[in-house]
Amino acid sequence: MRKSGTLSSVNMLAKMNSESDTPIYGSMAPYAIWKRTEQDQQAHHCPIIALKKTDPHVAHFKHFSKVSLVVYPLTPVGKVPSDYDLPRVNFSGHMKRLVDSELKEAEKIYLERHPNSEKIIKDKSLGFDFYQMQISDVYYYERDRKLSMIPLSQFLETKEDIVTVDSRELIETVNRRYQRALQKIAQEYGDVKISEDIFMYFVDSYGFNCIGKKLDRDEWLDIRIPFDKPFNSYQECKDALFETLGDILDKK
Repeated sequence: MRKSGTLSSVNMLAKMNSESDTPIYGSMAPYAIWKRTEQDQQAHHCPIIALKKTDPHVAHFKHFSKVSLVVYPLTPVGKVPSDYDLPRVNFSGHMKRLVDSELKEAEKIYLERHPNSEKIIKDKSLGFDFYQMQISDVYYYERDRKLSMIPLSQFLETKEDIVTVDSRELIETVNRRYQRALQKIAQEYGDVKISEDIFMYFVDSYGFNCIGKKLDRDEWLDIRIPFDKPFNSYQECKDALFETLGDILDKK
């Protein structure tokens, strides 16, 4: 997933049913995930966001019981995910400002995900505070406008996929170096002619998703390509996938 999401204070399902829906107020916000270990189950795997005290979102938090964070999959530079009707997740819940005893750990987690932000986050004159979303609702949008609500109990029981959580470099490398090989694989599994306008946007230990434009028409096809067997680590998946894609390029 992307390192930033659309944070909105109102219109919780904006950009979930239709791309024409926009928040009354929304902006892109970098986030990190804090895996809390406290007794409150709803505090586990919570998004944390850094905001200036003067940010309009902060004032809105006081007036709205819930806010929304919509997160899209990772796409290549210049490929806006909303242009391809890609799946997305909407997290909604109350935003809690973290207290002094929580700030050190929150800052550490946030900067591990956004190391280039260290200078501005540590600049006390800018007045950043950290906020944690206490998730109460989760919605998932599939392509073709299929919106479903995920029960919170089910969401809290899910476990992260060992490949997906570290997949950013893998996806970026495939889209930068192995696009031609990706095209060949997609054509084989999709049984349809695909143009060179294709990219990967998701991968897990069982397979990956790519989306490509059909060769003879202005239509985008989402193709799920399974692995022969599930991988037990990110590095194992990365090495095997790069080797396979490299072999395909060598055969052209």
